[in-house]
Amino acid sequence: MDLAPVERYIRKGRENGLSDTQIKEKLRIIGYHDDFIDDFFSAMEKHKAHTGLNFLEKIGEIIELAHPGAETKFWIKTFFFTIALFTILSAYMFLTHGDYDLYLANKVFAYLSMILVGLSLSLSGICYFWNFADTRFIYRKYLGVIGFFTTLSHGAISLFLLPDFFPFPAYYFYKSNVFSFFAGIIALILLFAMTLVSNKYAMQKMGGKLWRRFMSIGYLAYALIIIHLGIYKFDEWKNWIVSFNSFPPITLPLVVFGIFVIVIRLALWVDLARKNKKKAAPVAST
Repeated sequence: MDLAPVERYIRKGRENGLSDTQIKEKLRIIGYHDDFIDDFFSAMEKHKAHTGLNFLEKIGEIIELAHPGAETKFWIKTFFFTIALFTILSAYMFLTHGDYDLYLANKVFAYLSMILVGLSLSLSGICYFWNFADTRFIYRKYLGVIGFFTTLSHGAISLFLLPDFFPFPAYYFYKSNVFSFFAGIIALILLFAMTLVSNKYAMQKMGGKLWRRFMSIGYLAYALIIIHLGIYKFDEWKNWIVSFNSFPPITLPLVVFGIFVIVIRLALWVDLARKNKKKAAPVAST
C-alpha cells in the first residue's frame, strides 16, 4: 500500500492545526478504509517513545504492526531488485569485455554494493527534498543489509577464490594498493556494525537519537568505498577520457553517483541545522 499520501496528509494536517479526528475524516474522504486508518494511528501511538525518529523513519515498524507480514514482502522485492541490477551490470560487463567469468562477476558484486548502499543512504536526502521517492523510503534497511552482503561477497571472492589475480598478502600490501585495501576493510567493518543494529530490538535498546547517530557511520563507510574504488580505477578513467574510443568504464558514473550520495546528505544536514537555528532564535531572544 502507498503510504506516502497518508504521511503527507497527516504532516500537512498537523502543520495546519487540524486535530487527528479531522485528519482521519479527510483520509476517509479520499478513500482509505476505517480499519486501516485506525490501525495506522494506533501504531503511531505505540511508537511515541522513539522521539529521535521522524515519521518517515517510523513507517517500517508501523507497517509491520498494522499489516503483519509486510516486511517479508519488502525483503522479497529488494532481493528481486538486486537480481535485476546484478543481471544488468553483468550484461554491461559482458558487452564491454566480450567475456564473463568469476573475475568479472566479482567486479559486479563490488559495483552492486555501491549502488545498493548508496540508494539506502541517499533515500533520506531524496525524500527530504523531493516527494517522488517517498514510497521507496521504507526500503532503506533492506537495501543497506543486502548491500552489506554483496560487499562481503566481493571481499570473500577476492581473498579466497581469486588468488591468481589477488595474491594475499603481496597484492594487498603493495604500496599502490595498501590504502585502498584498508579503506575497503574499514568500510566493510562499519557496514557490518550497521547491519547488526538494523533491527527493532537494537533501536529500542539504543533509543532513537543514539541509534540514528550511530547509523551515520554509513556515510563514512560509503566515502571509504568511493576511495577504495577510485584508487583502483583512476588510471582507467584517465585513459578513457583521453581516448574516448569505447564504452565508458561503469565505475565512472558509479563514483559520480557516490559523490551525489555524500553531497545530498551534507545538504540535508545543513538545511536541518538552518531550520533548527531559526526555531531556536526566538527562544534565545526572549
